[in-house]
Amino acid sequence: MKEILTILIIIGQTFMVKNNNGQSINFINFSGNAESEYFTGNVMPGGVDTQKMNAEYSGLSARYVLKGKDKSGQDCSIFIENNGKFGAEYTRPVIVTDSKELDFLNDPTHLKGKLDFADGGLKIRIFYCDEPIVEEDTTAPADTDKKVKKDKKNKK
Repeated sequence: MKEILTILIIIGQTFMVKNNNGQSINFINFSGNAESEYFTGNVMPGGVDTQKMNAEYSGLSARYVLKGKDKSGQDCSIFIENNGKFGAEYTRPVIVTDSKELDFLNDPTHLKGKLDFADGGLKIRIFYCDEPIVEEDTTAPADTDKKVKKDKKNKK
């Protein structure tokens, strides 16, 4: 497993909606920058992390675009959708990039993410795994996990 991207996040405005049934949604705008041997650039305006919480599920889904230069010095853009459950060790990022140098990131089956809180800030690290990741879905709500498992059994 090799770290490909490190994104330092700066939290912006936060909005919350909570109902009487214990469901809540946090909508967190953010900016930031990325530095690694593979890419250097900035989070474009509009980055948002949506956090959903209820009695059965608590998770996040962040979406943002990075603009900068890949390791060959070419201008490029990277879209990241990073999904995960609170308490899980890793998140599951999906990346779309126009960089030829970073084209390998367009295959999400090899990607893992990790959120780190350090020095009073948030750092997102994206890793590339040599082997495809085969594990239970750690990003879907609990009732969806059951449906996915059932669907997989029916396909056999």
